[in-house]
Amino acid sequence: KLAAKPGFDLTEPSQQAACLEALSQTPAWEPFAVAARAGLASAPLRPLVIGAGLGICKDDVEAQCILIALARALFPGSVCPPYEVGNLAVTEVSAKPGSSKDSHSTNELPAPPHTAGFFEPVPPQYNLFACVSPHSGGGGATTVQDMPAVLAAAGNHLEAWMSKNLYKYRTSARLGNERHPLCLLSFPGGVPFLRYREEYTEMVPEGEQAFLALKELIAEPKHQIGTVLQRDEVLVFYNGVPHGRWPLEAASKDGA
Repeated sequence: KLAAKPGFDLTEPSQQAACLEALSQTPAWEPFAVAARAGLASAPLRPLVIGAGLGICKDDVEAQCILIALARALFPGSVCPPYEVGNLAVTEVSAKPGSSKDSHSTNELPAPPHTAGFFEPVPPQYNLFACVSPHSGGGGATTVQDMPAVLAAAGNHLEAWMSKNLYKYRTSARLGNERHPLCLLSFPGGVPFLRYREEYTEMVPEGEQAFLALKELIAEPKHQIGTVLQRDEVLVFYNGVPHGRWPLEAASKDGA
C-alpha cells in the first residue's frame, strides 16, 4: 500500500520510517529486531547472517521496503540515503540497466576487498546484502575482513595508516578523477574504520611501505571471513571492515 501511493520514494527518510512503522505492527517483529541488534552488539566487527523468512528474495518494491525497514530497525536513528557522489541509490539491490561487463553486479569475477561508498565524503556505516537467489554454479562467497586480526598484525604501520598527510583517494573517471585527502584508519566512537580501495589510493613515498603491508594483510585468506548466502538470507556487517567477493565457480544457467 505504501509503494502504491503517488510520489513514493524509498530514499526519503519519512517513507523509510513509514516502512518500519508498518512492519512494527507485526507482533514478531520487535523481538526479532531486538535479537538481531543484540547479535550485532556482541560482535560489532563480525558479519551477522539473518536467516530466510523476511521475503527479500521476491526482489520487488515490497522486498526493498522490508530491507529498508530492517536497516532502520537494526540501527535506530539511521537513514538509508542515496550516495552523495554520483547519486547512486543505496536502496537499489539489482544491477543497473546498462551496467558494464566490469561491474561486479553483473559478472562472475572476484571482487577485491573494498569499502562501500569509498568516494563518499562520509561512507555508509553499515551494509546489508540480501540474497535473491544463490548462484547455480556455487561459490561467490562475500568476504568480510577479520579486522581484529589485521590490526593485531599491523606492527609499526598503525601510525601511517592513521596519518592525514600520506594518502589521497582519486575518484573514478566517471566522477572526474578528483583527488581528496584520505586517512586509511580512523576510530569513530572508538571503533576502527578502515577506508580501503587499492586501485583508487595514491600516496607519497613515505606511505608506500605501510600501504603495501596493509594490502598484504587484507589479501591473507586467514584474514577473510567468507559467507555464501542462501535464498532470502541477509548479511549485515560494519562498513569499516572492508568486504569483497570470491569468484563464482561456474557460469549460471538460470541468470541468478
